[in-house]
Amino acid sequence: MTASASPPRSRSNPAFAIAAKDPIGGLFGWLVSTPEVQRLQGLNLFLPESGPFLTDSTSLIFLSNAVWVLEIELAALMMFRLTRSFAAVVAILTVVVIHVVGHQPLYGLLLAQFFLLCIPGQWHRRLALLFGAAYAAVALAQLGILPKAFVLRETPL
Repeated sequence: MTASASPPRSRSNPAFAIAAKDPIGGLFGWLVSTPEVQRLQGLNLFLPESGPFLTDSTSLIFLSNAVWVLEIELAALMMFRLTRSFAAVVAILTVVVIHVVGHQPLYGLLLAQFFLLCIPGQWHRRLALLFGAAYAAVALAQLGILPKAFVLRETPL
């Protein structure tokens, strides 16, 4: 089974993320065999004919498509008042897993704050100090004052 739902050089393609050694690609690397990871990371990304950015890993294809379907479903659930809070909480958890584990905490913090706006009860205001502290931790890590675990990693274009 070989599939790639997105354009081959797109960052949303997990195989390309693995090849580019993107932090998000590190999340997908454990779903692909070691030889396949080595093949993908050995590709020259600067050549237009490099590739293919396809994989036979059923678990990687399943996870990639499951996240895609989840994103669509959460957007639909946020349109209705009855399911908006549930969808926002699930979206926050998804964002935390994807962006914090993928070493991109700034993006995760921004998206989590956005989703908090969808939950009744002014949670974005109640948690403002917590988010402020998290932003400060990222900034202090960028300055070298805190451990590099908080720092955003550079991601290739």
